[in-house]
Amino acid sequence: MAGNQRDEMRLWKTHTVRVGGSVEAPEPDDNWSPRARQWYLSLCESAPALEYEPSDWATALAAADLLTYCTVHGRVSAQHWAEFVRLANSLFATPDARRRAKIEVAGRDDEDTGLVSEIDAWRASHGL
Repeated sequence: MAGNQRDEMRLWKTHTVRVGGSVEAPEPDDNWSPRARQWYLSLCESAPALEYEPSDWATALAAADLLTYCTVHGRVSAQHWAEFVRLANSLFATPDARRRAKIEVAGRDDEDTGLVSEIDAWRASHGL
């Protein structure tokens, strides 16, 4: 059936890869513009950055380089800006990107509601 095929196409398989240790963020480049440096440092403190791998940090460095180029040259082309936004979205650095990926970041001062524990317990009880 066409409807079932379409539903099957929407299903995504998740593959978990286990690695040892955490990945540290590279130091900001001294040649970056103040705006790029501010963006990069805020990215380092963001919740998605906790899951970054070396390739993600390389993408973040490239995005900061591009942001420096855009801010230093004054005239920003739509193509350069679109590329920066694309890179930022690939790092889940925008609310829209996180919303599309179904990533919800609890506020830093929010109390733990226990919802995550409840979901984990439900998954365990259902063999998931």
